[in-house]
Amino acid sequence: ISTRTSRYTLRPDGIVVQTIVAGDTHTVADAKENVAAFRRLAAGVKRPCLVDMRRSYSTDRGVREYYAGPEATEFCGGFALLVGSAATRMIGNLFLAMNRSPLPVRMFTDEAPAVEWLLRFRGA
Repeated sequence: ISTRTSRYTLRPDGIVVQTIVAGDTHTVADAKENVAAFRRLAAGVKRPCLVDMRRSYSTDRGVREYYAGPEATEFCGGFALLVGSAATRMIGNLFLAMNRSPLPVRMFTDEAPAVEWLLRFRGA
């Protein structure tokens, strides 16, 4: 599933992968479109999500809060944030510091340990 800012895939192991594709500013409307895409792939089942945010981007006010809210987290078992640069690490740290998620969230620089960590949250 593709949105204006992201591409979503469902891995055979049940992990939903969100890959950021647009480097411009993400809006609340984009966040809502992204959550709808995640929910469609989740199909009513709690699934862990790997967010590949190695592409640098910025967000409008309210985006981080929306992603940490109940609509965005209802079908998610946990988030692994995959970062690759100082800029994306800063965005990830900002998200974690400003929005206490009700779900487990960790940042990673390598996909393999992120996937290993996420596998414990399938169906959580």
